[in-house]
Amino acid sequence: MLKIVIQRSLSAFALTAALAFGASAQSTTTTTTTPTPQQTDIQKDKADIRKDKTDLINDRADVKADTVTIANEKQAVSDDRAQATAAEAKLDADKKTFGAGSPQVKQDQADLKALRSTSHKDEHALDKTQKDTHKDVKDARLDKTDLRHDRRDLHHDRTAH
Repeated sequence: MLKIVIQRSLSAFALTAALAFGASAQSTTTTTTTPTPQQTDIQKDKADIRKDKTDLINDRADVKADTVTIANEKQAVSDDRAQATAAEAKLDADKKTFGAGSPQVKQDQADLKALRSTSHKDEHALDKTQKDTHKDVKDARLDKTDLRHDRRDLHHDRTAH
């Protein structure tokens, strides 16, 4: 049984080798298909369209993420303002209760200063995020324009020839 399997394998190998040798001896010319300039333009346009779609999707995701960040930062700024107003009221009450030079009033003043600093940092971060969002929206608009132009180029290349 094993002998038959080995013989069949050897004969199959010999047949394959004979065909391969015969085919290589027949002709050494190979035909290669080079893309025409029209095909190359179409391929480039398709690649540009894929890239522009990806860029547009990424820019839209950035805008969404920035929108969420802006909402969170606005909430943080609002909370900081409320805390600062409450700290000012506490400071005024402690001035009346303990006197202007008391340690409690000095602590309240330090707390109010820290809250204002935090509020300023949150407002600065909000401004920065809003500017980043503007840039992302502008990028998305430009990517949309590029996509439209690439689609027009693709259509032109398909119909031109």
